[in-house]
Amino acid sequence: MRNQIYRISELKKKAKQDVAAHIDRWDSTKRVLNSLIGTAATNRDWLETSQRHYNTAMSTQGLDRLNYLVSALFNAYRCEYRMENGRFKDENVFTLKEKIETSFLNALLDFLEENIHEESSRTEHLADIQQAIAALSEINRKLASGYHNMLGRFMRQEEVKDIIERLLDTPVEDVTPTIAVRLKGIFQLHESSLRKNPKLMQHLVGYLRGKMEEVFLNVRKRYEEEEAKPQPSLRKLIAIIGEFENIYQPLRQHVYAQRYRDFITRKEDYDAFTNFIDKDYPELVQMYKYLSLPREIKDTKKLISLYHRIRGFHKLVDTDYIEIRNLNPTLSTISKRFEKVLANVYRRDLMDYYQVFNRMINADDGDEKTIEMIRFHQHLSDKLDDDSFSGYLKDKLDEMRSQIRGDLDRYFENRLQEKLETAQTDKQVIEAFDEVLDFMMKIGDIEQIEKLQKKKKTLIERLRELRKLQDKLDRLEKGGEKHSDFERLVKQYETAVNSESGFRTPELDEFRRTASRLKRNIVQQTEEPLRMVILDKFSMRNYVIFTQDILKIGRNENNDIILRSEWISGNHLEIDFEHGTIKDKDSTNGTFVNGGKERIADVDLDDIDYFDIGGELLITLRKSGNSHIFRPQKVLDTTLLDDPEQREYLQSLMNTEFVRLADGDTITIHKVSGNLDDSYRSLNDVIMIKLEDGVFHYSDHQEGIVEKQVEYVSDVLSERFSLNLS
Repeated sequence: MRNQIYRISELKKKAKQDVAAHIDRWDSTKRVLNSLIGTAATNRDWLETSQRHYNTAMSTQGLDRLNYLVSALFNAYRCEYRMENGRFKDENVFTLKEKIETSFLNALLDFLEENIHEESSRTEHLADIQQAIAALSEINRKLASGYHNMLGRFMRQEEVKDIIERLLDTPVEDVTPTIAVRLKGIFQLHESSLRKNPKLMQHLVGYLRGKMEEVFLNVRKRYEEEEAKPQPSLRKLIAIIGEFENIYQPLRQHVYAQRYRDFITRKEDYDAFTNFIDKDYPELVQMYKYLSLPREIKDTKKLISLYHRIRGFHKLVDTDYIEIRNLNPTLSTISKRFEKVLANVYRRDLMDYYQVFNRMINADDGDEKTIEMIRFHQHLSDKLDDDSFSGYLKDKLDEMRSQIRGDLDRYFENRLQEKLETAQTDKQVIEAFDEVLDFMMKIGDIEQIEKLQKKKKTLIERLRELRKLQDKLDRLEKGGEKHSDFERLVKQYETAVNSESGFRTPELDEFRRTASRLKRNIVQQTEEPLRMVILDKFSMRNYVIFTQDILKIGRNENNDIILRSEWISGNHLEIDFEHGTIKDKDSTNGTFVNGGKERIADVDLDDIDYFDIGGELLITLRKSGNSHIFRPQKVLDTTLLDDPEQREYLQSLMNTEFVRLADGDTITIHKVSGNLDDSYRSLNDVIMIKLEDGVFHYSDHQEGIVEKQVEYVSDVLSERFSLNLS
């Protein structure tokens, strides 16, 4: 009776059949004898066997206990049926039988609880679990029904898990929107069941997010390759983004990430461009051809409307997209023709305004010219509020007003800076601001006035704070003591110096020089190499720029690049830029280059396109001048994404580029793509970081910043970029 969990009804049936067969084998003499001596002879062996198996069951666990109890019950039922046949009773049999039945029920419940909830146990003992539920159903139908439903739910979860994992095992290049829709349907259909098993749900969602990240990196790589072409195709870029969007949208509930949304929203601009080319361009060409011959303009309003349409897509005019380059006539040619015709229509009105504007430009700088420019600016603002003016004329007057406003802003800025450069006291600083504020109040731009008032207040507070900190630091330095808070005070001092709005006063310049000297002394004493971290707040990409000759990578905190993972050794590898080598530091899981299967010990950097650490994390490597750029490209072991904390860390790592910047080199960050790229059409398209004589310099030509020294500071470069130097 071993190795099967019987129902009690089955045990009783088998026991009854066994007793009947046993009796049938007796001859008449044996029947008379057994009827006289009763249980003492015939039941003794069965009863002893039942008791022995029961005792053994009580000293075992799990399936063994159940098997011994089944055997004990079988022999107890044999004794019971033998007594019925022999018409005698033995209370020991009934007592033992009731005890075994109770133990059998408890053993069934224990076995189910131990094995039904764990996947490995459930798989190993599936047949036994099903038999145990069947046996339990005769004893307690309600309990058995609960376990039956639970097993069914778990089995469905296993089926769901297998289906989802098979779909997610699809090679990244073969993942399609159809697969995404199937995954969405499976998650929706079995959501209530999966949520009852949080561990499984977490595993499946983590696996899904890992696959989505692989898909995103693959699509983004194709996108960047297309965008880097001399003449990229708008339609191909739309198709690439659309492909990712169609995969992402069905699954966004489980894999939402802002960078995915930011990537997809690029398609909106591209769609608008192609719609403009497909729908508006033919009408533009028709008007262009009409204007190619000398004739009277019958529909000026329509011409102005078309002119506004092409102006709305002015940023397309000088792009290299192949769809734009193939247009004939070009958008630039059409725009110039419309401009010329409309200029003739409104020539007289425009000439009057241009004459006034020209006289103003030619006038000598001074308060009188400034007052006249403010008056003219106000006059243009009044005209632009007049609805009777044509759209074209309004555009021209608005351009003129913008030029005047730009000239005024530059004048105010220069005037303020000139005054501040000679301001020796707080009173003189306040007077410099108030003089410019008086002019700005004549324009009536409340927003700009409030901004300048805030800058005035901030600068005064900062100067007072710096004077107090300067006194504390002077006392510490003169005393020859390095107070325990000295470095903290220096950090606070340099933060205060660089948190003002870029103004210069003699006192502030001296504070800057002092901050730079103090910080340089601390850095020299600690012999820490300079490092810069730039955060792109739009794309959430990070750029970590190192300057040292040896870069260390590993799990320990003393490394330059810290990779917190069990498969990374404490000190895994180091890159020696001075000698141009990468060295594995006897790591446990090794370092591999260019897809090779053999661990490396020491390899020339020039021979490496990419390397992977421990066979788990792929990092690409490229050279730019004498500098090197590292970018984590792919997680090779997707099981690492199962842990939410590890997954978040790896996703952050994937958005980080590491640069070892050689002295004298410059790196550029493209403002649109966020890429580290030397190829750009205009200096306005990039920000630049240059290392010269151990000092970082920052440039943003669009903002008028050229090689601004950024030694030892934390600063906000712009609304988009911020940096930290350490």
